[in-house]
Amino acid sequence: VDSREVNFSIGIDEEGNEYPFVSLSYAGRLNITLVQRVVVYPASARGFFKTADNLPWPLRPEDELPRNGFWRCNGTKINLPYLENVSKTLSMQSASPIEYAEKIVSWLKNRGVKYDNSFGGVVCPSRFLEQASGACGDYASFIAALFKIRGVKSYVFYALVYDAKALVTSNSTNYSFVTRGAYPHMFTVIDIDGKRVPIDATANTGDPIKGASAVALDNVVILYKVMNRDPNDYLILYAPNNDAKVSLIVEIIQANTSTPMLDTEILLGLLAIALVLISKRWDTVEED
Repeated sequence: VDSREVNFSIGIDEEGNEYPFVSLSYAGRLNITLVQRVVVYPASARGFFKTADNLPWPLRPEDELPRNGFWRCNGTKINLPYLENVSKTLSMQSASPIEYAEKIVSWLKNRGVKYDNSFGGVVCPSRFLEQASGACGDYASFIAALFKIRGVKSYVFYALVYDAKALVTSNSTNYSFVTRGAYPHMFTVIDIDGKRVPIDATANTGDPIKGASAVALDNVVILYKVMNRDPNDYLILYAPNNDAKVSLIVEIIQANTSTPMLDTEILLGLLAIALVLISKRWDTVEED
């Protein structure tokens, strides 16, 4: 920070959210540079995610839809009771949670919901279904919501998917955001008896379970784990709502290596970030 070394750590709060954390006190302009080397294990050696076979259904409830405005929001035409009815109908047609996941993805496709790769915030589940289009985060949150309604422990992962040709930019009066060498991505994970099963309805290489990016691709760097809070609180870029200005540059570079693992360096440059943004980004939860 301003050319002085500061220790960053991974924070885990009381509900299990995981995120990078550092405590800073400052005024005026602040320059932060983070260089991080990440070792990404190839899919054949990645034991963190397991697709369990012959899972019982229905499961003993271990989760519920969070009581905050994001997960329980209502659109003008589609409300929470409608989502609960969809969840019940699809679950009754499924013999396992894996089949339930597949039914959700197929149902969205048959309903005409389209993928939209525009960069921006995450839309709440009801409004995503109402507008019938959305990016990876919208799909991921919707799928997680339908699992939470059924009592299945589920959460959303933020990640970066390495691609040397990738370039993502977003600018406004208060912020600028550039990602080079990777695409931001989100996907759902369900947790059943300690076995984590990813569900990816967008950046997959086949079916949404076994073809999920976290399982099938060797270039996925996971950043945040979001359990029950508003996923927008964990966006890589949190746009300020005052006179503060934020500039963020993320650059992903694949290092040369003779091992079967992908070495990736992440360079983050943050300029002129107001302290209020950091506290709001991690601590604010909208309650009903």
